[in-house]
Amino acid sequence: MKLNGNSLDEVLKKETLSDEDIVFLLGLTDPEDCTKLQQAAYETTTELMGNKVYYRGLIEVSNVCTVDCRYCGIRKDNHVVSRYTLTKEEILSAALFAAENGYGSICLQAGERNDPKFVSFISECLREIHRKTVSKNLPNGLGITLSLGDQTKDVYEEWAQASGNRKNLRYLARFESSNHELFDFLHNVPHKKSKQLEHRLQCLQWLKECGYQVGTGVMIGIPGQTLKDLCADIRLFQNLKPT
Repeated sequence: MKLNGNSLDEVLKKETLSDEDIVFLLGLTDPEDCTKLQQAAYETTTELMGNKVYYRGLIEVSNVCTVDCRYCGIRKDNHVVSRYTLTKEEILSAALFAAENGYGSICLQAGERNDPKFVSFISECLREIHRKTVSKNLPNGLGITLSLGDQTKDVYEEWAQASGNRKNLRYLARFESSNHELFDFLHNVPHKKSKQLEHRLQCLQWLKECGYQVGTGVMIGIPGQTLKDLCADIRLFQNLKPT
């Protein structure tokens, strides 16, 4: 398979890919071609990031959510799912288990809530986790990743301070799609417009300003999504410079 006279091998050797190159690579279907692409991706990733795998303990704090993202099983209007919220003691117990069993970091994940009670609850948990996990092996305590949805900059800053270790603090917030129409399809059910792509991107910027390492991502397979949409997503990754 070729693109403008260039073979797949020649495209893979390029240091800078054009949009046309990216769409070409995303559209590969031949098993042999896909294997070549996977190998090239593996080699590049290993060269840049190394070949180590790090454990992160995931703590699902709560499945209570106040928003209605169309794809999500714990969306607000799913009245079938059984709701729960862990106690502070249960969260601390899981964090201590991670610290004592070789996990360098944990992730606190929950459905999205913005009420003061929830914000304060997370702050209390972060302070206790840091206080109780500082040790000889973890002189700065457990690394913390948060995945708690869109918040204000003030909330992000409060949680950063509560973590006790801003340099080892990460936040996961996918922008889902750079295509406004696809984003709206995912996040705004009929007669309820609760999410805006511009606000999600603003949240990512606030997180960086508060000192978080920022992890983001997209969804693949959205109805109506094209290879050009995925190419645009890759370009947005480049512009955002997530860490």
